[in-house]
Amino acid sequence: MKPHDPPAPAAAAPAPLLYLLPLLLLLLGALIIPRLSGNGLVPVAGRLLRGGAIPESGLQVNFEPVEKGSVPMAMGGVQLDGTFRMYTLPEAGVRPGRYIVCVSVTPLSGANCPPELSHPATSPWRLDVPAAGFRDLVLDLQQAEVPAKRQ
Repeated sequence: MKPHDPPAPAAAAPAPLLYLLPLLLLLLGALIIPRLSGNGLVPVAGRLLRGGAIPESGLQVNFEPVEKGSVPMAMGGVQLDGTFRMYTLPEAGVRPGRYIVCVSVTPLSGANCPPELSHPATSPWRLDVPAAGFRDLVLDLQQAEVPAKRQ
């Protein structure tokens, strides 16, 4: 550039949309990628009761597949307020399918549950986990079956 040449014109400022484009792409990726790389697990959470009341602590809910090997088993520890959330280790959730529901007692907890519910061979509880999962599944230790009305 010679001293008498006029300065080059300043570059035009990019349109506001160009500033938002990286943010929009990031948001779109955050919404799509988890669906493409999903693990097939659906959320299952609920409450374990004994005659409508919160049972003692030290219980665990187990989902054993009706057909062995069709889907992995899932488990969820019962919290002090009776709520549980199911996990197919190491992740939260359950694969959709048909399960035998059992309740086990944590060793040294002093808790108890009906003996027939403690083993898949004797538990009368059956549950079909749909693709939407369950947000408020209610299991009552004094009921002979899983209630038909579930969310």
